[in-house]
Amino acid sequence: LHHYVNRLPHKVRLDNDIRSMSIFPNDKVMKGLTQSGYDAFAKEDFRLAISIYGHILDLKVKQYGDLHCKVADAKMRLAYIQEADGNNNHAIALKAAALSIYKRISSRKNRIKINDVLTSIGNSYVQFGDLPQALDCYRESLEITEEIYGDQPLKVSHALDNIGSILALMGKYQRATGFFERALDMREDALGKYSVLVADTKVALGEVLFACDKEEIAALAFRDAVAIYNWNQYRDHPKMMRAVKNLKLAESSTCHKGFKEYIVKSDDGYS
Repeated sequence: LHHYVNRLPHKVRLDNDIRSMSIFPNDKVMKGLTQSGYDAFAKEDFRLAISIYGHILDLKVKQYGDLHCKVADAKMRLAYIQEADGNNNHAIALKAAALSIYKRISSRKNRIKINDVLTSIGNSYVQFGDLPQALDCYRESLEITEEIYGDQPLKVSHALDNIGSILALMGKYQRATGFFERALDMREDALGKYSVLVADTKVALGEVLFACDKEEIAALAFRDAVAIYNWNQYRDHPKMMRAVKNLKLAESSTCHKGFKEYIVKSDDGYS
């Protein structure tokens, strides 16, 4: 099964908000340091970027203390670089530490950050293959998303999609169906019925329906997705090829099942 886990982009950017004259008499020094770290990351020199952003984190701890949001922000940037370098254990530890800091401070801005970090940690667990841990993160993220983005169904749909994807990967197809159906309804309302994202969701829904032996309904979902991709001129796109392949498989399975039922019920000796 293909899954559509939403992966946050690497949020590594220039970080020049340290203004303490006791650390740097000249602010240009900090700007130069952050520029060097960012440039190293952009060039995929992750080891150098880790060293520089690690130094920035140390400076922030000295300036703000261990439990400041700016320290948590620095931990997250360093986590993304560690992840890019393949150091997933270090990345998860940094994300967890940042999450703990954000949770200590009650504000809407921090709730948004908590939501982003939970999704990011969930994504990391997916890469590890630890699906139960990922599911826990995505469930908590859904609760916060509904709380702070209740009037923005598209954002809620992403959180629903994440849970559906994990449940599908865990083989819990019937439970996954409900999450994909909710996500689909929200996306159709927000984007219209001809959005590529709607087609993506129909493919995901079709796959779990097919796994539940609901081939005919699955075929309808795949057929809709193919029509939407066509409408958006995605004719040679991998998404279209996947949808067409799934549609053929569902139609073939439906025909096979129908023929099998026919010969079992027939009275002419073919059973």
